[in-house]
Amino acid sequence: MIGTTAEPATLNPYLPGGDAPILGRIGRAVWTGVYDIDPSTLELIPDVVTELPSVANGGITVDEAGIETIRYQIRDEAVWADGVPISGDDFLFTYQTIMDPGLPIDKTLYEDIVPESVVAGPKTFEYALAPPSVEAELLFDTILPRHDVEGSDLLGAWSDRMWVSGGPFSFAEWRPGESITLVRNDNYWKTPKPANSFPSSRRCPSSSTPIPRQCWPHSPIAGSTSSFRRRRWRRSSNSEASRGPGST
Repeated sequence: MIGTTAEPATLNPYLPGGDAPILGRIGRAVWTGVYDIDPSTLELIPDVVTELPSVANGGITVDEAGIETIRYQIRDEAVWADGVPISGDDFLFTYQTIMDPGLPIDKTLYEDIVPESVVAGPKTFEYALAPPSVEAELLFDTILPRHDVEGSDLLGAWSDRMWVSGGPFSFAEWRPGESITLVRNDNYWKTPKPANSFPSSRRCPSSSTPIPRQCWPHSPIAGSTSSFRRRRWRRSSNSEASRGPGST
């Protein structure tokens, strides 16, 4: 259990307010993507892919025209919580969703992907960037499961619930003003389980006597690492949102 005085405005990282640090802490246990953050070193480490693409391992190449091609090899064992394999088609669907002109999603850098370069396979995904960018390592940090999300209203259907998990825990329940409960994902494909995952997040009062133990600021169960997930929404003059540590 993690105690906090904060509560997310939404459970959807693609909505305004979806970059809140508290949602990052919850999402870390549910979402999956190309990379994770090592809680000890704060370095990028592979999540759903076998290794982070680099020039050294052949995952990144740049041709004479300055086109940067990036290739992901998805882990063979990676599956969603319902047993459906995590595939290149999920990456493709995520890209198509982000680039949907009708959705207020931050398209920075994704708009530099050459559309005709995108190739999705059962366990591979490839695309090219023009011009090349060192920020490419931050792309595809949160993958959408096509079979669960396609055909739904991304902005309306996923504010108070979370799509099928690719992480160690699955969403169970949100009781606004009280708690968010996650349950163990029995189909999680990584071992060992991440030590900083958690089954629930309980909202604590801003002042209380006595203060519940799970709300102690220095309690180990109150100190889970935030996910550093990138901001996905486009700020507009008609919306207000606060940016916290880990937002970029």
